[in-house]
Amino acid sequence: VIKLDNKGKILQCNQISNDIFKEHIEDKSWISLCPDLTKNEFLKIIKNYDLTQLESEIYSKFYLFTYYNRPDQGIVYVYGSDITERKKFEEKLIESKEKYRNMFESIEDVYAEVSIETGIILEITSMKSGRSYLICTRSRTNTSMDLMRA
Repeated sequence: VIKLDNKGKILQCNQISNDIFKEHIEDKSWISLCPDLTKNEFLKIIKNYDLTQLESEIYSKFYLFTYYNRPDQGIVYVYGSDITERKKFEEKLIESKEKYRNMFESIEDVYAEVSIETGIILEITSMKSGRSYLICTRSRTNTSMDLMRA
């Protein structure tokens, strides 16, 4: 937890805040310590009466800072959460998504969309051409195969 004046000067902080920055940070400028926070963004926080959240990378760790402006007191409280693990997971998820998208788009064959309820193939799409075809409609008594370009 960090307490700032409305100019961004650190008035008070807990030991964990000092540990994050690897130095004693009281009386320093929050804007100069927080690399992803610009002066304009801080001014927006000062004008905003709601909570504001911004992410920042500090010494190879990611933090989510929640700013709580108290204009009646001329101070801003900053609450930080370490989100490094979440950011690593997000990166892996993006890499995985791109890996499977590239693999999927390079397949020479087709894929099929199948109804979970009925097991009926609803649509087949060619991965190379990107063309889709509606394949099958079914009633309780009759199954018809219609090949139509979607």
